[in-house]
Amino acid sequence: YIVCIGLVESLVRRIEKVHESIENQTSLVLSLLASLGLLTKLVEICPKGPDITKLMLTAQATELFGTISLLYAAVLPIGESIPPRTTSLAAATFNLLVTFANLNVETFQAVLIEQNLSLKFLDVISILLQYCVPKADVKSETQTVIIDLIATLGFFCANNKVNQVRM
Repeated sequence: YIVCIGLVESLVRRIEKVHESIENQTSLVLSLLASLGLLTKLVEICPKGPDITKLMLTAQATELFGTISLLYAAVLPIGESIPPRTTSLAAATFNLLVTFANLNVETFQAVLIEQNLSLKFLDVISILLQYCVPKADVKSETQTVIIDLIATLGFFCANNKVNQVRM
């Protein structure tokens, strides 16, 4: 029902409006975190198998709910020093991506096979690895980002020669 009434598309439109660093916009960050949390819960309760909810179709049509472009816009301009709110956003985004890939890895890979999107994805991965690995204290949010980031990379490459070559 949530997909049919357009709520997911409304959340995606909000996510797609981000085109720069969001660190100084607390209310926007909180809104994005809530949106990503809701999307993650929707994916968690989505049944495996045929896409009766149309959530997989929506994810494909919106390039994984606009999450790769969101990360690219939020992380890339910052470079090597990633602030805490951006780290929280990355953690929530990778949690959604891992949850989605666990549900349907084929759709996950089909979306990321597009050249421009996969390059954005790999740019974000590279920056986050450079930033997060040296700061991965025990039980920190950067450690959570690294764990989900590595899992996402695994899903990106699993049984997919094209994506393996891109790595």
